[in-house]
Amino acid sequence: MKKLTPLALLMLASCASYEAQPLVNADLLVANQNRQAPMLEEKVLHYPEVARFAAINAPELRRAQAEYEAAAKLAGIKTPWPNPELELAPSISYGPGADKPGTRGRIGAFGSLMFSIPLNGRLGLQDEVNAATAEALRIKALAIQRRVAFELRRLWREHALARQSVTLKLELAESAAQALIAARRANEQGVGSRLDTGIDAVEAGNLRREAAAAEIAAADIAGELATLTGLPLRLLDRAAPRTPPDAVLPKRDEWPALIANNNPELASLRAEYEVAERQLRLEVALQYPDLKLGTSVDGMAGEHKTDYALTLGLNLPIFDRNQQGIAVAEARRTRLRLDYETRLGELLSEADRQARCLRAARASLDFARANLPQVQLNQDDARKSREAGLIDIMRQLEIERGTRKARLAVLDDERERVKRQNQLELILGVKTAEMP
Repeated sequence: MKKLTPLALLMLASCASYEAQPLVNADLLVANQNRQAPMLEEKVLHYPEVARFAAINAPELRRAQAEYEAAAKLAGIKTPWPNPELELAPSISYGPGADKPGTRGRIGAFGSLMFSIPLNGRLGLQDEVNAATAEALRIKALAIQRRVAFELRRLWREHALARQSVTLKLELAESAAQALIAARRANEQGVGSRLDTGIDAVEAGNLRREAAAAEIAAADIAGELATLTGLPLRLLDRAAPRTPPDAVLPKRDEWPALIANNNPELASLRAEYEVAERQLRLEVALQYPDLKLGTSVDGMAGEHKTDYALTLGLNLPIFDRNQQGIAVAEARRTRLRLDYETRLGELLSEADRQARCLRAARASLDFARANLPQVQLNQDDARKSREAGLIDIMRQLEIERGTRKARLAVLDDERERVKRQNQLELILGVKTAEMP
């Protein structure tokens, strides 16, 4: 019995200890962020540079990587055997003859040591669950990395269009302001009416408001880019985005395989399903009990002898056969399978819808672009006719308003085309156009 106490103390001393790690303050976090992008300072930003930076420093990706590393660390540790149970207690004699002459005393000692031996393979199955969980989180991190890449393409394209929108609406607002000045002069000269001047004033005010709204939209998109990539917002002011070329779509009969193999959401669902399979196997194994093997030593008080015993124990799975755990694991596996099958069908339908909308957006953009040469010609002819005295100033301003509307229509249709193209790329999981 004296030998068991040092052994128990030694096992307790080998346990892990706690070490505090306080959070880094905000100033240090900002300083670290600035040091992470020295190569991007003092230069114009292009898409490949930002994409490489985001692949390492995107906050969402770093969180997923940390989650995977924690799971991988757990998976690298084998599931330990159950700890043995040690019992120590005094053995006190009492009753007739407890104090008879020649005995060693009235107090003895009792000790027992019990081991649980898994017979159901649950340790190995738990290792498989941990490994599958780590693999699922690794796949999730890869899926997030892929989704971040597609999200970066979307925001980069929208950033280009947003800056174009700001530039165009500032130009149109200036054009409308000049037209308003001309309309007021014409009104003072008795040409036109106060109503026409009022219409031009309202249009000029609306265009100035739209230019301010475009500035807000551009700032929001730049902020989304900064949040996605981990770049400081000030660096994105030097970004050089350009409008992407038109999409080159794969053949329609290739879409199901492309979605199944490349869509980030489906990849995560497949990994979760594998974890559910392993978890169900573990829950089934847990319905079978462990074998318990033990030994005890009893130095009986008042006796000149020591009793040794060997025990075997086994829980009888009569009432509790882990029915609830098995039912929950089966339900989760069924749900994930249905989620995967239904989501695949939904994504295929969504791809068809986005492709149809993309074709319509292309057609609308083609029509809008086709109008530009004519509206520009109309504006030139109106200016010449006004100089020749063939039309009045009101007619010229009306034609200029049509020119501004035509230019805005091209920008709106370009946005719609890029929007549908981005959504289709994310669903298919493939790039349909190279970034400039």
